Amino acid sequence: MISGESLSILVLDDDVPFLESFKDLLMQDGHSVIPATRGVDAVELVRTVPVDLSFLDFDLPDLDGLETLVRIHRQRPGLPAVFVTGNASSVLERKVLDMGAFALLHKPFDARRVRGVIREAVFREGGSGGRH
Repeated sequence: MISGESLSILVLDDDVPFLESFKDLLMQDGHSVIPATRGVDAVELVRTVPVDLSFLDFDLPDLDGLETLVRIHRQRPGLPAVFVTGNASSVLERKVLDMGAFALLHKPFDARRVRGVIREAVFREGGSGGRH
């Protein structure tokens, strides 16, 4: 857990086994996890549920990750978003950062890296995440 704070974290990934294991990792650290497997569902969840941070897959069956980010940021401009992908490149990383993402994690990654990104995102947002 980061500074004793439990965060509400949206995790968007169409790979259900990965989504479940990632959810378990975050829940072990005391966070509540809001899972989604489609971009349109993630956009709706951000509109209706308090969220501090989001982890977004890039390759999705409906919207791609960048379009999902654009739609999320229309509703919640300050919500930190971290992309998670198995097909990372420096071009993709630059593109997602230019579009307002906080970071890009390359699959597979370890728990320490995830915790570090969460810490950095929360610190950058002044400890409040993107919750409204």
